[in-house]
Amino acid sequence: MRRISTPTAAQDLFGPGKHGFRNGDPANAILATRLQAEWFNALQEEVAGLVEQAGIVLDPEDSTQLLKALRRHRGGAGTGFGLWKWSSATAGDPGVGKVALNNVDPALATQLLLAEVSDEALDYSMVLATARAGDTLYLQQRDNAALGHRFKVTGAPTDIDGYRSIPLAYIGGSGGVPAANVVMVVHFSQTSTQDIDPWEGQPLGVPVPVFTHIAGVSAPPTDKAYRYIKLTASDAYNAGVLISESVTGSAPLVAATAVINLAGSPLNGQTISLINTEKRVLRASVVSGELLNDAFQGHWHKGYAGGSAGLNFGSSSSAVGETPIDPFRPIREAITDGVNGTPRTANETRPKSIGTTYYMRIK
Repeated sequence: MRRISTPTAAQDLFGPGKHGFRNGDPANAILATRLQAEWFNALQEEVAGLVEQAGIVLDPEDSTQLLKALRRHRGGAGTGFGLWKWSSATAGDPGVGKVALNNVDPALATQLLLAEVSDEALDYSMVLATARAGDTLYLQQRDNAALGHRFKVTGAPTDIDGYRSIPLAYIGGSGGVPAANVVMVVHFSQTSTQDIDPWEGQPLGVPVPVFTHIAGVSAPPTDKAYRYIKLTASDAYNAGVLISESVTGSAPLVAATAVINLAGSPLNGQTISLINTEKRVLRASVVSGELLNDAFQGHWHKGYAGGSAGLNFGSSSSAVGETPIDPFRPIREAITDGVNGTPRTANETRPKSIGTTYYMRIK
């Protein structure tokens, strides 16, 4: 492309060196911009080239060919990702700028064979490398929206010397397959969560419960720019990032701590509680990090002796004005009240629960 550059051009009309056109004004001796063949030839070839590259034959009677060409370049009747020509091959390299399926029946196809360089001579190798299981792939004839098929990508593409073999499963469509060398639109729709790493989005210092006992559920990776620790003492997951571990006491009053030792971590040098080892429950508090052991609310027991009126007594003395049943005989056995079943006892006071392993991001 070029700008007008005749002596009568409107100088710097669109900025320094960006000349334009002007009308003449004979009364003020201003000449109209003189036209030049070079400018018109350049403009003609820019427009005609775009139309012809889209496969459209120039028609002097059709004033919509530029619009048609733009629509074709962006995918015609569908939303385009790129344009490839159809190949009748069902295995191996489909050819430069071509696309194929590994079955003549799209519904039975399990692989898309796609050249890395499109029919437009654009290299899509970097884009194709991002395809992952769960993405949607749409294949449509450029000039015929009635011939199109939708697939679900079932795995990462295989790079095979200039083309990609993409595993897929058929979703639906119509129109069968096109003739050889028909231009096709290939469109990828990536899943919204494909490239999102949920572990990368967690804030620092927040314990995250993970049900690692469930098949398919895994711990945060340890080979990323971020780093988690497992809030468990003497665990190989924490190798190199925790020091000075300390575990004291016995169940249920176990105390377990360690010091974070990771350069670049804002928490480096901080002492943290290893709550998995301690089996410590998280509880809301106005003081973050406040440590409390299990406890039973202070109370009295009401005893009954031979149908007489109830007598109150505690662990060391009776209520004022009342006589204990037997101050030397401790009440040891928890028995059913005949309604709610046999009491469950243990070495701690606890609610109904399920175990989960906590991790915490430190970098």
